Amino acid sequence: RRFLSQMVLAEAGAVAVVGALLGLLIGVILHVLSDEILSATTSLDIAYSPRPITLVFVGVSVVLCLVGALVPARRAARMNITESIANE
Repeated sequence: RRFLSQMVLAEAGAVAVVGALLGLLIGVILHVLSDEILSATTSLDIAYSPRPITLVFVGVSVVLCLVGALVPARRAARMNITESIANE
């Protein structure tokens, strides 16, 4: 039962980390691209400037994902192992 609970939490953690990294990468690419487009189309010089607080937001989102997975993990731990795997 404990292993099943840990498995659900590990899956949620993996989804959170992969989602956070992909979101961060796509966000940086789009930010740089939009800055280049705005600099080219306007007379303003816009430079890419990443903010360190972004990493805090990424960390908070991963923690929130894990907190949100606690209830399903507890419910899966209470069920019979074959039933909980079939429901997943």
